[in-house]
Amino acid sequence: MIRQFGERAPHLVLTGGNPLKRPDLFDLIEHGAKLGLRMSVAPSATERLTREVLRSMKAAGVESISLSLDGCTAQRHDDFRGVSGCFNWTVQAAHAARSEGLQLQVNTLVTTQTESDLPGLYDVVSGLDPMRWSLFFLISVGRGRALKPVSPERSEALLNWLYDLSVNTPFAIATTEAPHFRRVVTGRMRAEGIPMARIRTTPVGRGFGIRDGNGIM
Repeated sequence: MIRQFGERAPHLVLTGGNPLKRPDLFDLIEHGAKLGLRMSVAPSATERLTREVLRSMKAAGVESISLSLDGCTAQRHDDFRGVSGCFNWTVQAAHAARSEGLQLQVNTLVTTQTESDLPGLYDVVSGLDPMRWSLFFLISVGRGRALKPVSPERSEALLNWLYDLSVNTPFAIATTEAPHFRRVVTGRMRAEGIPMARIRTTPVGRGFGIRDGNGIM
C-alpha cells in the first residue's frame, strides 16, 4: 500500500525502540527495497550495532541510518542517556556506517541540559561525515517531562547560530519541532538579498514544509 503513493517512491524509516530487536528486520528491509522504497533504519547504539550488522543492512537495501548524539564527550552523552559506553558505540557505528557506504544522519535533542554543549557537538558531528545534523527541540511529553526546553530567547539565539553554521557547513542542518527556524532562515536570507525561489533550493531551505502534514506519515 505504501508503494501506491506513486513516484518518487516514499522514503521508509524503520525506527523504535531498537529495530534490531525485531527478528524480521532484514526481511522487512529486503521486502521494502524490492518494492522500490528508499529504506532507512534508526538503530539504537548498542554493542549489537557492529560493522557486520551495518554491512548486512547495506546489502539488504538500506540507504541511510540515523544515530543520536547528545553530548560531545563520553561522560556528557552517557550521563544524559543513562547508558555507559553509549557514546563510543555511537561514534564507532557512525564511522563504520560511512565506511560501508551508508549515508548518516545525526540527531541531537535540544534542551537546557544540552544547549551549552551544542558547539562541541557540532565539532564532533563534523568529524563523522554526516549528510545531515537534525536538532530536535524538546517537547515536554512522556519521559521528556523530566527535561526542560530552552527559553524562547535562547531558542531564537540558537536558530540564528544554526543558520550561521549552515552557510558554510558541508552537511545539511535541520530542525524538528522548531518550525520557527523557517522564519529565521527566510528573514536572514531575504535580508541578504536572496529571493524566495532560491531560498527553497538551498540545503536548509529544501526541508521547509515537509513536516506540516505534507510528506511525513
